[in-house]
Amino acid sequence: MATSQASKSRPRLGFYLGLAIPAAVGYYLYQNNGDAKAAALSARADARNAREGTLDGTAYVGAKVDDAYDRTIAEARSKAAELQKGLQPKLGEVEGKVNGWLDRVDHKVEEEVERAKREAAKLLGQAEVEAKEAEAKLKAETAKAKSSGWFGGWFGGAGGAAKN
Repeated sequence: MATSQASKSRPRLGFYLGLAIPAAVGYYLYQNNGDAKAAALSARADARNAREGTLDGTAYVGAKVDDAYDRTIAEARSKAAELQKGLQPKLGEVEGKVNGWLDRVDHKVEEEVERAKREAAKLLGQAEVEAKEAEAKLKAETAKAKSSGWFGGWFGGAGGAAKN
């Protein structure tokens, strides 16, 4: 049977924790001559000292991190200021080119709009002429239809032979 490494380490962890807890209890009882209350107070004091020592180390490391952060920010700001000074002339040049391009595009758009307006007016004029021609043709056909009527005007149409 093959067992994996992870399954072997779990039972060991429980075993070692099981040994460490009674050993710690025994150590504090021995240090305090078997007095359970004094042993609990001693264990709490040791835990507090260990925590404060760790926090002091953390504060020291935190101060170093803060100093490094402040230095990095100061360097980045000075580099940004240098770059900004160097880019100002180029920025003005690029701005001039962009404004020139925008002026050309704007002029071309205005020309195209005017051309489109002229074409639209021309098309509307043609449509108006065609509409008048169609209206005149319709009036002529309507007049012709009224004058002839059905069956050549025999049954009440205008201009027919059988008028009563």
